[in-house]
Amino acid sequence: MVNDRDILQAVRRTRDEWGSTLGAKEAEDLAKWLDKAVDDDPEAIRQATNRVLEILQKHPRALTGVRRELGVEEIEILRMYEPPPGGLDEVPAGTLMVCPVDPDHCRKRLRQKGQTLFCPEHGVALVPAGSVAPKE
Repeated sequence: MVNDRDILQAVRRTRDEWGSTLGAKEAEDLAKWLDKAVDDDPEAIRQATNRVLEILQKHPRALTGVRRELGVEEIEILRMYEPPPGGLDEVPAGTLMVCPVDPDHCRKRLRQKGQTLFCPEHGVALVPAGSVAPKE
């Protein structure tokens, strides 16, 4: 299975392709998140990986390049949940956010619009409570 460091390294190796596979804003955001992934900080690596994958999910050609670099068909974390329509940037402050893997164990409220919160256990971005089915 591919780990977070492998994914970030593969994204770095595709940097020359960003001009043709991403918009300028997305390329800038990717570079910012890659810079935040400090090798000795596992939480920073996990958060950067999740944000990078969230960006790449919106750009299939860029994601295909990363998968090619990794030699895999799919990157497992992308199948864990579908972000709400319009992305997380439109979620207003005060919205209850939950872990898409297990909505019952991690619940937090957004303090500001556009804030990204992460589950400390699963390392995935939290999603609005109404966007995932309750765990059975």
